[in-house]
Amino acid sequence: AVVVTDLYPHLMWLRGEPDHFFVPSQWSAEKLAERHPASVGRTTVTGIPIAPVLARKLPVEEAKRAKGFDLERPLVLLTAGGIGAGPMRPILVQLAESRRPMQVVIVAGRNASARRRLTLAALKLERPGDFDIQVLGHIKAPQMAGLMHACDLLVSKPGGLTTTEALAAGCPFLVADAFMIPGQEEGNAEFLVQEGIGVRAANPTETVLKLLDLVKEPERLADMRRRALLHAKPEAAKMIIDKLESL
Repeated sequence: AVVVTDLYPHLMWLRGEPDHFFVPSQWSAEKLAERHPASVGRTTVTGIPIAPVLARKLPVEEAKRAKGFDLERPLVLLTAGGIGAGPMRPILVQLAESRRPMQVVIVAGRNASARRRLTLAALKLERPGDFDIQVLGHIKAPQMAGLMHACDLLVSKPGGLTTTEALAAGCPFLVADAFMIPGQEEGNAEFLVQEGIGVRAANPTETVLKLLDLVKEPERLADMRRRALLHAKPEAAKMIIDKLESL
């Protein structure tokens, strides 16, 4: 069997003739059927396996309170996956220049040089109590889950696992095209936009403009969160094992 770990089944997933496919969503199953008709009747929608701790358990306000964040200011989580690549600094600078009260947490992943650059930038840009910045490196799943549950908006690239974790955590998703890997992540972005879970921005300036618009619309963010949770499948690993045993 093959577990497809992207929302969009790109060419890599179409190789060979597996007995069964496990896919993230019904949308993925339909795209797979279009691209690989032999998959019809051999596909199960299970989601992608993730750490169970990422499943949403707390309302945003309670998650913020648990992490010690200010309830009165938007909390933005900015990350570019484990590689931490992409123009995060220009986005941070333009957010600071907007003078909008905000809390920004940046997860630079395994990119130590990006973390150093962003930490130095944060020292110049931060306005304590008004524009707070926290820069982190590679963190474990429980800490990432806490940030995803608490944030008002996730700004990231739509990798398969990041997207799946965002669904489970109920994160409204702002896709920063400047971070994105062409190909499969474009398909993942298409899913997020089509399902009303996310919006896309072409460059850092547009990312900041769309971010500022979204954080002024709590009702829209709440609807995006609700739509994300409709697609959440945090029990994917168990579902896959159960299906394999039945086969």
